Amino acid sequence: MNFGRFIRNYSVSQQKILLLSSNWVSGMTIYALLMLHDYLKEENPQYPQAAEDGSWYLKCLQNTFDPQSPNYGALNEELPLSNWCHPRDALSGAWSFVRLYRATSKCEYLKRAEMFAAWHRKYAMRGGYPIWTAFFDEHENTDKYGNFQAGSANYYFDLFMLTQKPRDEKRNLK
Repeated sequence: MNFGRFIRNYSVSQQKILLLSSNWVSGMTIYALLMLHDYLKEENPQYPQAAEDGSWYLKCLQNTFDPQSPNYGALNEELPLSNWCHPRDALSGAWSFVRLYRATSKCEYLKRAEMFAAWHRKYAMRGGYPIWTAFFDEHENTDKYGNFQAGSANYYFDLFMLTQKPRDEKRNLK
């Protein structure tokens, strides 16, 4: 189940991995790998391949089984059966889908980014601002707010730049 996860914390003194990536760390690592590939302008497929490998873990975290579910499109925080996420963390995972689409032109990535955006706008926003924690069960969501939410605007900007579609307009992805 850890295929596609990246090392989050490594202990040099113990010479062992302490933590593997969550949706946030996975998403930003994928984004960084693709940026590095663009920056180096190399033909070496090592970085894009590592980014696509990392996408498998994120795809496992995304709720895609039941389109009628209010959780459809959300990205679980750390495990496929988690019942929650921090919407800003999950947004970083979805943002990597946007970046993967730009790098590969594979419609699956754009579809996943749009599915997340639809969930995020409908269930993770309060008064135009993302909530701290969203639960996918009977627990009450956490309406704390933090100053780390600036990435949300960048995600929606990048998504709009790809689609040129207003947020509520449906796209027919093949």
